[in-house]
Amino acid sequence: MCIRDRVEEAVQPKAEETIKNEETQDMKAEEQNAEEGKVAEKLEVEELPPNNTIYVNNLNEKIKLEELRESLKYIFGQYGEVVDISAKANLRMKGQAFIIYKDLDAAKKARKELNGFVLFDKPMVTASWSLL
Repeated sequence: MCIRDRVEEAVQPKAEETIKNEETQDMKAEEQNAEEGKVAEKLEVEELPPNNTIYVNNLNEKIKLEELRESLKYIFGQYGEVVDISAKANLRMKGQAFIIYKDLDAAKKARKELNGFVLFDKPMVTASWSLL
């Protein structure tokens, strides 16, 4: 047996072992990513069927109510006709509002595009609202 054959013989099992180790590491990484994805799915809020009312929270509580309503009407009005905006000053409802659109498509587009929009130094959180 020549030296070349011995080298190939010695290298071949190590190469196969390296490939197996890499495959095992890849499988472990895929399993971990899948588990993280399941955790992320559990943390997501259950999405309600789209409707004309958008619930908005994480609004700046220090802004006067009338200024907040006017700002919301201007911003959300760019997506369609706003029928009503309900924002309250009581402790339980501070920092939240309900925007009611005439058109469902306008509400869906506004909810999607304005989620995370920064208003008065705070990112708004939008969601569909329904009293089921």
